Order: sequence, then C-alpha cells, then structure tokens
Amino acid sequence: MNVSLKTTALLCALVCTPALLQAQSSTPTIEFGRTTLQLNPVFVDSLPGMGASITDLHGNPLQNDSITFQETGGTIDLTTAAGDIEHTGGFVIIGGGSTVRIENLILDTSNPAAMVITAQIIVNDHFAGRIALFTALPPSGLTLPLQPQAGVLQVNGLSLTLASPAASTIDGVFGPVIQA
Repeated sequence: MNVSLKTTALLCALVCTPALLQAQSSTPTIEFGRTTLQLNPVFVDSLPGMGASITDLHGNPLQNDSITFQETGGTIDLTTAAGDIEHTGGFVIIGGGSTVRIENLILDTSNPAAMVITAQIIVNDHFAGRIALFTALPPSGLTLPLQPQAGVLQVNGLSLTLASPAASTIDGVFGPVIQA
C-alpha cells in the first residue's frame, strides 16, 4: 500500500544549535554557529529501495544520517526563546528523474506554541517558494531564561516533524514515496 509523506512521521529529526552571541543583552544577535539536522535512520535507509537518494548541496553523502548547516544570523530573546536563526546550506533529494533542493533554512521560534523551520524549495531547478519544512518542539526540560556559557548558546534535542507543506511538495514531485 502506498502511503504519502503527509501521513507518516518517518522524517523526524533533532537539531543541535550552538551559536556565538554578540553582546550581553537579553536579545543578542547571533553572529555564527551551526545547526545539525539528524534525520530518522529508517527514512534514510528506505530511500535507496525507492530509487532515491539524499545528499548535501555538493553531492556529498550524509554522515551519520545528519546534515550540518551554518548559522548566518538572527536574534534570540534569552528570556522567552523567541526569535529566528538563519542558516545557509541545505540538502538534495533525487529520485525518478526529479530533484528537490531544500536550502537556506530559518528556525522561527517567535511563537513557542508553533515553532517552525522554513526553507527555500527548488524543484527541478525552478524556485517553488519558501515553505514550512518542519514543525518543532523544544526539548523536554528546557528552562528559561536560556543561559549562554561564555557567549555560546547550545540547545540540543529539538524534535522535528515534517510539516504538511513540505510533505505535499515532496509528494507532488515524487508521488507517494513510502511503502507500508
């Protein structure tokens, strides 16, 4: 039976976000850092059987089912954890003669009840738009205010679920991709 990505939770991930913060204010500017997206190994392992592959933007295979993005800017309110973190880089899903590039992610925590990661989506070399890629939940036990250590903020364990707009876009390109 074919099941679309819209009805599966196979693409869940965790994000680790260390960032160097500028100034000692309650809403510092993010100068640089990195975010690591850990993909569900069941999803990654199922791709070759579906005739698909996933790589970074340079065609390099995933390392430990993860992709690391460079943080390029943003702000975060340490008292509420609201803000956004901009990233460069991305990944590519190739299969069945089609290519989907997912790049330039933004982690938007401005609404703690509906945190989201958006990304620019390019389908077969045509810009499709910026869409919601993942919904995010903070790690259990996260306490506020956030506490940087020597100017470095690190938050591990955000739980991600593929957002409906991303699932619809991927399904639209590749069709139902998961065999149940």
